[in-house]
Amino acid sequence: MQPLYSNETGFIASIRKQNATNFCQIRHLPSGFKIDLPQLAVSLRLDGQGRWISFRNESGFYRRCLNGSVVLAHQETFLSTKAYEELLRNIHEVVHIIIRDERLDDQQRKTFQQCLEHDTAFYRQQSELYRSVYPEDVPILPPDRYRDLVVQPLIGCPNRACTFCAFYKDKPFRVLTEQQWQMHLSGIERLAGALPGDRDGVFIGSANAMALSQRRLVACLDSIEQKLGLLKRGIAAFSDPDYSVQRSQTQWQTLSEKGLVQLVVGLETGWGELRGKLGKAADLSKVYRAVKDYQSAGISVGLTVLAGVGEVENAEEHRAETCRWIEALNLGRSDKVYVSPLSENGHSSEFALREAERFQDDLSEHSEAKVIPYQMQRFHYYC
Repeated sequence: MQPLYSNETGFIASIRKQNATNFCQIRHLPSGFKIDLPQLAVSLRLDGQGRWISFRNESGFYRRCLNGSVVLAHQETFLSTKAYEELLRNIHEVVHIIIRDERLDDQQRKTFQQCLEHDTAFYRQQSELYRSVYPEDVPILPPDRYRDLVVQPLIGCPNRACTFCAFYKDKPFRVLTEQQWQMHLSGIERLAGALPGDRDGVFIGSANAMALSQRRLVACLDSIEQKLGLLKRGIAAFSDPDYSVQRSQTQWQTLSEKGLVQLVVGLETGWGELRGKLGKAADLSKVYRAVKDYQSAGISVGLTVLAGVGEVENAEEHRAETCRWIEALNLGRSDKVYVSPLSENGHSSEFALREAERFQDDLSEHSEAKVIPYQMQRFHYYC
């Protein structure tokens, strides 16, 4: 990667001699600033403390992850250390252009100056803070919860038998001790101060928060409120009813009152025979009862559906059985169905992608729930 501006000649030299507001567009965001230089096909987003969040130039769109890596989004590739250093120089050069404008307000000028002071060592410290809080990377979130702050009172998955899973097979399932949980939550509290201010929800990881006992889960919800406050979008979590604690309707109501607003279940398919082959329970009765319990307590439901699994000749049956099963749930407008094409080694086949599109069309006709495309392999825990 070459620096954007290597000298003071030509177009850049003339731009720098002008007032920056003649070509630069600065927009205030709730969590910082968006800077656009249309004539250079450049855009930059900074948080309120001058840390870069995303950057676009003619080479592509770059996004920074909490773990310190940088993703070139359209190629889904990570930058090398050397390429990242070049990228950061490019970002600083853009800020050097706009900070010359005398008409910047005090808040803008302070933020842009902070950006220039944030070098590679600073961002390395940010990633080290993340890794001290999350010894294992956050593996996956539902697409509408990507901006959540993730807390992990337990790690891994109690099933670990799903044939398609790329996230939990090699991770032993364990529940944090009370001391570990409090240390983890204190670390998240520190980390939250180093994040953009638009994290307005909490997600309890990892694969099945409902495996916690009622006493422990209620205590976790109380701790989250005490440490992080009541965030606008509430608290969500993954749930696997086949490996969860059995709860009464009163207990589900308690969880709802404590801020739990959504539970996401890995359905994958409503065809029991196929579901058994995928390493999940072929008997869907526990899942059905659990969803009804969530609905009765006012907790919205999320269901993941996997497209492109099984034999090609059985695809129609997979779709029909799944749509029929979901239709029987009477999901509402606040509920969601996430349709994900099967991914193998980070790539989805044409068959899986085509089936995902068909699923989206079919499900929209059978349920009032919002149907959302979900390519799990593209998830990164971005800043």
